[in-house]
Amino acid sequence: MKEARWNNLRGTLTAPWNAQKKIPLWALSMNAIGILHELYHGEGTMDLSVLTHMNRSELQSYVEFLLRQYRIMDAFWFLYVSEAFDQQTAEGINRRVWGRIPELAAKEIIQRFGITEKGLTGFLKALKYFPWTILIEYDIEERDNEAFITVPSCPPQVARRKHGLPEFDCRDMHRGEFESFARIIDERIRVDCLFAPPDPHPDDCFCKWRFTLDATK
Repeated sequence: MKEARWNNLRGTLTAPWNAQKKIPLWALSMNAIGILHELYHGEGTMDLSVLTHMNRSELQSYVEFLLRQYRIMDAFWFLYVSEAFDQQTAEGINRRVWGRIPELAAKEIIQRFGITEKGLTGFLKALKYFPWTILIEYDIEERDNEAFITVPSCPPQVARRKHGLPEFDCRDMHRGEFESFARIIDERIRVDCLFAPPDPHPDDCFCKWRFTLDATK
């Protein structure tokens, strides 16, 4: 059964693109949901033997390599979806992907690293383990009843500008990302975007976010 479902999805993914007859996104999603669930929750194992003989420096170097591949993969799938369909479709799928990944990551971070705190303290503590936090180097400011995250330099947007491409609309995607992650830590956390592309922003600051607790919940 699993093999049949995988072959079905693989056929959908590898079929030649037709600009006049695009594959419905809902059809792909129905196939993909089951496969992704099995990949994430399945009983598959990983061969980690290569790590057993690494020293601390080698392990850190390997983690940096994995994080860099994580970022490159994210960039390539976005660019290729944009080429195969259009920018609007790529941004829409991007929002869906990053509305889902942080939720799964937050659950695993809580379990793996024993995070029990709630509120903004728990949110910021857990967020430090999220791969994208490490990759982007958020500027995090925590106050008594609120917190701010600022992104002085955004690698994906900087790379696009360097190669003559316009900034893509990432505001709603990142809002969904932060809300998805925060909801797992504490449902009272409220996410407000102060500015993010496509909004105008200073050259030395791509986006800024404010986090508070909703007293009504």
